[in-house]
Amino acid sequence: MRTFVIGDVHGHWDRLEALLDKAGPSADDEIIQLGDLGHFSQDTRIDDYTTLKYAAGLPNFTMLWGNHDRAVVDEARHRFAGFHPPMVMTYERLISLKPKLCAVRHGHLITHAGLHPDYSNPTAAIGDYERIIQTRGLGLTVNAISTRRGGPDAAGGILWRDWGEPLANVPQIFGHTRSESVRIHHQPDQGRSFCIDIASATNSRLAGIWLPSLQIITVGD
Repeated sequence: MRTFVIGDVHGHWDRLEALLDKAGPSADDEIIQLGDLGHFSQDTRIDDYTTLKYAAGLPNFTMLWGNHDRAVVDEARHRFAGFHPPMVMTYERLISLKPKLCAVRHGHLITHAGLHPDYSNPTAAIGDYERIIQTRGLGLTVNAISTRRGGPDAAGGILWRDWGEPLANVPQIFGHTRSESVRIHHQPDQGRSFCIDIASATNSRLAGIWLPSLQIITVGD
């Protein structure tokens, strides 16, 4: 099964639709979205609902938790500037999607923000990271907020880590820290990691990447 991984959408359902139209996944392909599917500000309340409703209708769709999404269910810890509680029906849609903390596909660890070496073990197999993150639940690996994002943690967990920090010892695909284009981090003898967050409130960009081919698909200006 091929897997198409999609970056941060932030409630722009039209970008999500355009990206999928361009990528052309079949009913047999899997789709994984990296979190921040909604934006959850006052101005995006309708678009957040529309985006989650659209995603819920996609075949073989898996959503990961992003820090924006976690704020909906854990506002005290994951609140961000401009956060506004969504409509009740949006909350219900989010919960019905049953977001996961991470996934491993085709030799890549897939999370919202990437795993920092502070939470890694150089001798661990990639499947071990999935097990550790899922079983640790909302512990430090998930809830730690980096100093760059206003928190006390030097590294930042998988919802709040920043691109400038080194990556762990496994190939990864993640989002969370936006730039103008997809960023590729080369790891000698360990493959490549990709940050595919290129979307903002003021552009029409969105990126995705096919696994196992590593073909990058983008839409927008």
